[in-house]
Amino acid sequence: MKSESRERIIKASILAIGLTCSGRPLASQRDAELAAASQVRSTQSLLETIALPPEKRDVLTKQVVIQLAASAVPRMEDASRVALGYVVSGPGLDARDGWKVTGLFRLAVPISALASPGDLVWKVRVHRMPGEIVRVLLVSTTTKSVREMFPEQMPTPK
Repeated sequence: MKSESRERIIKASILAIGLTCSGRPLASQRDAELAAASQVRSTQSLLETIALPPEKRDVLTKQVVIQLAASAVPRMEDASRVALGYVVSGPGLDARDGWKVTGLFRLAVPISALASPGDLVWKVRVHRMPGEIVRVLLVSTTTKSVREMFPEQMPTPK
């Protein structure tokens, strides 16, 4: 419910001011809908939208699917393999660890040694049984680079 009301508010705001985020005037109602959709999706993972059947995808999702298909890491399985290779070759993997791809995002700002604005990145969580998050990794679809968002921190004994 919250995301639907947020979407309505953003759409109404964009229609009211009649401008896109870049400051260009809206040419049509469809432009307003696309602008609103891009604002709503900016903080949401694209995993659910790319999983939609082709006939249900909007223009923005189709662009993401095309960009992803042409990338160096086009599938979730590829992102898992790249992330696993990073963990095994670097900090190491505990026998209790598991991993899961939990998101796909378009970057708005550059992240050094990872990706540029507009690039897609996979979010991979490394978790320890029974579900404690140990690491969060970002895997670039353009460079295959991995960036660790937070490393494992061992508790200090008291």
